[in-house]
Amino acid sequence: MSAPVIEFKNFSLGRDIGTSWEPLVTDMTLQLQPGEILGLVGESGSGKSLSALSCLGLLPAKVRPLGGQLNILGRDSSTFGDEEWREVRGAQVSMIFQDPMTSLDPCFTVGSQIVEAIRAHEDTSAKEAQGRALEMLRLVGITDPEQRFGAFPHELSGGLRQRAMIAAALVMKPTVLVADEPTTALDVTTQAAIIEQVVQLQQQLGMTVLWISHDLGVVANLADRVAVMYAGELVEVADTKRLFADPQHPYTMGLINSARVRSAGEPFDFISGSVPEPSTWPEGCRFAPRCSRPTSVCQEHPAMTQPDSGGSLRCFHPGMAVVS
Repeated sequence: MSAPVIEFKNFSLGRDIGTSWEPLVTDMTLQLQPGEILGLVGESGSGKSLSALSCLGLLPAKVRPLGGQLNILGRDSSTFGDEEWREVRGAQVSMIFQDPMTSLDPCFTVGSQIVEAIRAHEDTSAKEAQGRALEMLRLVGITDPEQRFGAFPHELSGGLRQRAMIAAALVMKPTVLVADEPTTALDVTTQAAIIEQVVQLQQQLGMTVLWISHDLGVVANLADRVAVMYAGELVEVADTKRLFADPQHPYTMGLINSARVRSAGEPFDFISGSVPEPSTWPEGCRFAPRCSRPTSVCQEHPAMTQPDSGGSLRCFHPGMAVVS
């Protein structure tokens, strides 16, 4: 197997709260293999976006790594300074954000922002950069790219803005693309078109994609593997088909049941409660307060294990077996 392009090894993040560091992501061990699409799922507050932002050195103020290691294309990211991160962002690891209206600069045209991304990494003329920007706008499915090139973000529809941001993210043909819920604000038809476009580009460019989402339907049809996060830690990682056919963690089961299509009049399933704030994480299993079948052993914190079925799992009582 080829070396992973992104590798989290017992990686942890924390936030400075003045007197101490509050943990936000703990003991994360995960590999992204070359050319795969990995889905990262979980409710809001699970730590998905923070983990992704770590891959670009874009962590919020007062948040920093507390332990473990994050390797990017075989290099330990803890050794990166500002110059190394500038080399990585865009050229090697790029990101599509959830809301292009707040991610694209409203004061500059779409085309000028893509040109800027090119010239930040390469010594090339403005004319050549403009030609490459137009080519990428065309590649992501934007009709009449010459006209859209000179448009400001507010002059484009949500779908066109998202495509423009995809063009900016891919214009340097990065090795890794991080997509942080890039279709959440779009209508269903546009969502499908954007997803299809990303898959086509991933195949054409041979990229690795980390697709962050709370939409299990999208992930089921898109990803090769799925990693499930809850309360700052991974709880299950498996091949997509295996995970949806035979989920092992009760949280994964709850997410799948909540998203299942139902007949008219059939009640919806849901997971009671909500993801706890980091300051209120239980000392034992973090999902135990919301789990339908906890036992006394769940007062201890479960380690991540590698079951015979493959993947990784953090649970004392995996599978559908009834426990007492």
